[in-house]
Amino acid sequence: MTLCLRTFLNTDLPVLVDIWRKQPAGHRTAARVNQATFDERVLGKPYFDASGLVIALLDDQPVGFAHAGFAPDPGRNTLDTTTGIISHLALVQSVVAEPSIFQQLIEQCLAYLRRAGAAVCYLGSRFPDNPFYLGLSGGALIPGILDSDHALVHGAQQAGFSPSERVVVLQKQLTGYRPQVDRRQMSIRRQFDFVINDHPRLPSWWDTCQLCHANVVQSALVDQRSGEPAAQALFWDMQPLSTSWGMATMGLYHFEVAEPYRRGGLGTFLVGETLREFAKDGVALVEVQLLESDSRGVQMATKLGFAPTAYATQFSL
Repeated sequence: MTLCLRTFLNTDLPVLVDIWRKQPAGHRTAARVNQATFDERVLGKPYFDASGLVIALLDDQPVGFAHAGFAPDPGRNTLDTTTGIISHLALVQSVVAEPSIFQQLIEQCLAYLRRAGAAVCYLGSRFPDNPFYLGLSGGALIPGILDSDHALVHGAQQAGFSPSERVVVLQKQLTGYRPQVDRRQMSIRRQFDFVINDHPRLPSWWDTCQLCHANVVQSALVDQRSGEPAAQALFWDMQPLSTSWGMATMGLYHFEVAEPYRRGGLGTFLVGETLREFAKDGVALVEVQLLESDSRGVQMATKLGFAPTAYATQFSL
């Protein structure tokens, strides 16, 4: 058998979608992706570069692809080409156990990234370093390489990548949800206004690139005395990935509590009230992704009833 690697051609959209559909199931990838969606969510990104998308052909039959891109700069207003990301690597079920194909796809992506000036390269996207595939893979964010994806974990190790950040994926069913009520929460309700915005302005160019095709909801707590936002969160409707799960699902994209208001329970109150609004609107599931080392965030999510459903690792070289 002869393996050939080449970069993306304008006629390759149906090829990519066919490979996508033939990936092994079970690694949090959208199953019902069509050409229009793939074009919109991947090829339509303003920074898409055909040279970073490598297709593998075995005896002239497409069997896989790997896609490399770059992280945003600290302000998320342009690309940082010193940080390279291999965003996704897909092989059809029949060749997924062929380590040589993994290795050659990874090597070609690394060569592309280094030519562009990448000093650090990652295998597996992790927010905010997720140039492609949000909505098609990963979940609320893209957490790196899932522990369940044994072939890709092995491929990363064989290519010399080292484990970097660990991410925990947590979910909460909203059927019958009621937010907790205690003295602290009642005090927060008296001092802050809870507001929902269904058409928020996104924080940066990069966030607009990720969420421009999604339904986004912003929730916030506003200090009644100053009129200033004390805590904010952005959630998005996790389409088309959640279609595979058969339930309306919102994912947490961004969350922050302003410095003067931290450690006062505002984050817990904000997310709790947001979950209540989602439950009233028929949302069945909410997902958050946190660094495993973020003990305070994991503790807050657990207090709100979120439970771990998956773990993932971003690998670095």
